[in-house]
Amino acid sequence: MFSRLCLGFVLLLTLTGVATAKARKGPPGLTIKEVSPASVTLTAGNEVEHTYNFTSTTKITVDGLPTTVDDLRAGMAVSNISIAPDNVTALAIDAKKAPRVTKKPPPVHIFYYY
Repeated sequence: MFSRLCLGFVLLLTLTGVATAKARKGPPGLTIKEVSPASVTLTAGNEVEHTYNFTSTTKITVDGLPTTVDDLRAGMAVSNISIAPDNVTALAIDAKKAPRVTKKPPPVHIFYYY
């Protein structure tokens, strides 16, 4: 009986989100729209925008490597973001570099005349 009660309590905590980590995954499609030395504007699709302020303790990573605000660029995807309780200050941002779009050269057609 006690083990079932403990299992139920653990499941309840897990499902309600009481036992969550500090960092949370951003919504799918969360990208950086604009970066300034003091803030970053993120957008989810074309509808929702939100601006978060940086502090001297904001941890910024790009592809998992520590970096600074200067390395953030518009178009980068944000995989994780940790926000302070005031919902205005970013505590940590993990961004991914935007994939490079390479244009394939046009096919070369060689005509042989006999």
